Amino acid sequence: MAECKASNISYFITIDEELIANRDSIFDNINVSILRPSEFILEIDELKNRRLYEPIRLQGARYESRRIGSSELLPTIDSFLNKESGEKKSEFQNLVVSTASDPKNSLAKVIISPSGELISFYGLRFNLDSLRVEFIRLRKLPITNTLFNQILVEIIRDGLNAEKNLIKVIEPNLSTEQRQILLNHGFRNSDGGWIKIAIAGICDSSSVGSRYPIINDHPEILDTLRLAADHPDNEIKEKLKLSVERTLWLLKFSDLPLPTFIVPIKPVWASQLFDYISSSASLFGAPPELSWSKENVYYRSYQPNVESFPGRILWYASQEKGFDRQKAIVACSYLNNVVTGEAKQLYSTFRRFGIYKWPEIIGLAKGDIHKLIKVLQFSDTEVFEKPVSFKTINEVLLSENLKRQSFVSPVKVSSQVFNRIYKLGKKIE
Repeated sequence: MAECKASNISYFITIDEELIANRDSIFDNINVSILRPSEFILEIDELKNRRLYEPIRLQGARYESRRIGSSELLPTIDSFLNKESGEKKSEFQNLVVSTASDPKNSLAKVIISPSGELISFYGLRFNLDSLRVEFIRLRKLPITNTLFNQILVEIIRDGLNAEKNLIKVIEPNLSTEQRQILLNHGFRNSDGGWIKIAIAGICDSSSVGSRYPIINDHPEILDTLRLAADHPDNEIKEKLKLSVERTLWLLKFSDLPLPTFIVPIKPVWASQLFDYISSSASLFGAPPELSWSKENVYYRSYQPNVESFPGRILWYASQEKGFDRQKAIVACSYLNNVVTGEAKQLYSTFRRFGIYKWPEIIGLAKGDIHKLIKVLQFSDTEVFEKPVSFKTINEVLLSENLKRQSFVSPVKVSSQVFNRIYKLGKKIE
């Protein structure tokens, strides 16, 4: 330490716990920072890649996600140690340190509430052909399961961005609800972990194995697609294809003729329900219980009664002052159900879902609590970074021999129209 002080060396790297325990007082006296090797590696990476450590909003809500900083590492390990399961601190610390101290191939991230509290901590390792989730910990909060859902979406995106087509979650301390959420996202329990194929794009179901070779390692998927191809019943054929497509989310099958509906929505409601690009630009952001949810609802007038399910929704953000993402299709979802009923009864059933409150419901019903309205239950929304403009949508419709539309109410279109608009919105050649 004396040599460090005399030579004006700023850092002393050690695993000596006595020195580490006294590092604050040592720094105050001789201005030398004492760090573990893992902390020093993280500090250097922070300096080199500062942008990667800057917080970003999580799916448009006022919660922030970022890489963990070197000074937070040990306190965060203590905070998220699973004492209830008898987890040993040394084992968890070794796992976290080995993940965090390899920033070239791994990353450890935290999620922070608006009040500044760390509410989640998870670590990823990018292997040659897969993304491995080494640990994933969450505080017990009313939104814990919704947050877990959103973290899985972020992990799937991380895997796709890194061109890793297999995701494996090996966290052993998962609740029953979290296991069900994994199943809902297409994960399956295998070899001591949960695995999911992560692929994106749009292709014919018959060519998915040749386009994405990883599919060939999962014969259960190919068997289902073969059964679909040979089945004489078109309804069953579509159900089988749809089940595979949803397992492989974010992939879309171009030969799946699901009914598709362009549904208008005000940009303000879209930003609160799913359009995180719009809500990230707003001061207050989106409510996490809505924007992080896998499933949600949207209330609509009963007429025109064109929607059917299962189907697809293309969300058309209508014109509204103050929003850049308007007069364009901004997202797509699966349409899972359409429920019709009296305004009062439907609101009583679905009041915990959707963005509408009673004033919007009674306005939709023109002041009549017994007036028929409907709820669209949708899920697995994909937001388009590049909105598809009003002009382009109508060009697509006209080229498919359909009428020009103003989109003041839902419009049914063909699966070919969906395929073309999806490619435009996802920037697929």
